[in-house]
Amino acid sequence: MESIIKNHQPVYSEDINDIIYKVPSWIVRWGTTVFWFFVLGLLILSTVIRYPDVVRTNLKVSSENNAKPLPAKVSGKIVKLFVKDNHQVSKGQVIAYLESIANHDEVLKLMEGLKRSRECLLSGTIDPNHLIPNSKGENLGELESAYQVFQEALLAYNASIGDGIYLKKRELVYRDLKNLASQQTQLAAQKAVQQQDLKIAEDEFTMHQKLMDQKVEAAAEFRQQQSKYLNKKMPLMQTENSLINNRSELAAKQKELLELNNQLAEEKSKFLQAINSMISQCEDWRAKYVLTATEQGTLIFNGLLQENQIVSSGQTMFYIYNRGKETLGEMYVPQYNMGKVRVGQQVLIKLRSYPFEEYGVLKGRIRSITDIPSKDSLYSAFVDIDRIDKRGNQITLKQGMLADAEIITKNATLFQRFKYNLIRGMNKY
Repeated sequence: MESIIKNHQPVYSEDINDIIYKVPSWIVRWGTTVFWFFVLGLLILSTVIRYPDVVRTNLKVSSENNAKPLPAKVSGKIVKLFVKDNHQVSKGQVIAYLESIANHDEVLKLMEGLKRSRECLLSGTIDPNHLIPNSKGENLGELESAYQVFQEALLAYNASIGDGIYLKKRELVYRDLKNLASQQTQLAAQKAVQQQDLKIAEDEFTMHQKLMDQKVEAAAEFRQQQSKYLNKKMPLMQTENSLINNRSELAAKQKELLELNNQLAEEKSKFLQAINSMISQCEDWRAKYVLTATEQGTLIFNGLLQENQIVSSGQTMFYIYNRGKETLGEMYVPQYNMGKVRVGQQVLIKLRSYPFEEYGVLKGRIRSITDIPSKDSLYSAFVDIDRIDKRGNQITLKQGMLADAEIITKNATLFQRFKYNLIRGMNKY
């Protein structure tokens, strides 16, 4: 068989064989040069051609002021709804009542009365009518036992105001102090008169003494004048003694007044503590059974809600949303790409609600990056989003929308990328 194949091999002339098997001289002369020029051109192009790295991650549309959830604190029926879905609410506005054995209006009325009483106590304008916001304590449900304790403190304090014994004592002490002050004034005036009378008697006694020294006046007459002078001293000494006693009584009454004022202050402090405790328990009750707006905004129902509907503890019933706040994008950047990401870099956003093949992509720029990882070693980055896509379409952004994000990082040449890959490959071994 081999002989047959060999016999069928073509036989060429010597000239033809030279043409077929001889390598052209220009290939030998220029082939190597062209090859190295080609390699050099590739190297030059690899250092010139550059394009940016892209860090891919997920993005969630958020806001500077996210919608605030309002969960139910207890399980039970919705007794009353005060606000309709998608309506404006102000901070502190009552939204709904949840089921309780207490009367909601009575508890809220009691709490307002307690706060007025506290203001009266702190301002010093004590009005007994303000200190009895709900004297019967009816329909207080879970707060009835606490209200009984408060009622005891109220009765104890009422004994110290109005017709109470402490105020009566204080009124008597004030009256005694006024009388003692008047008595002291009279004694001081009496002392001044007696001092003048004594001065006259002293001058007269001095004159008689001179006459006695000159042997002009008899001894009996001199002794009579001396006795008269001494008799003038006695009333003055008695008046001074009365002044001393008056001052002592005045000091004692002032001390008694201080003690009474201290007792009144202690009673006031005790009652103020009782009011604060009752207000605190009312506020705890309100936090459970009365849903109020935590801030101003638009109230959004979390599903269909109606009166007498049963809700569970922890169930989110409403959201409060401020529509005017700026919309942001929130991304989580993994650590292995964190070094490439910088504030101000452009982000291409492909919303899953708006397919980019039809609507294009949105652009944004990184506003800030957190310094501390939030979870699973991921850093949060916030993006300012342009609502207009590349095709000029206005896109409506809503909180919670998800998107695929591409962060455009710094440019790198082909040569640099080859070098990075080479170094990365060498470090594995």
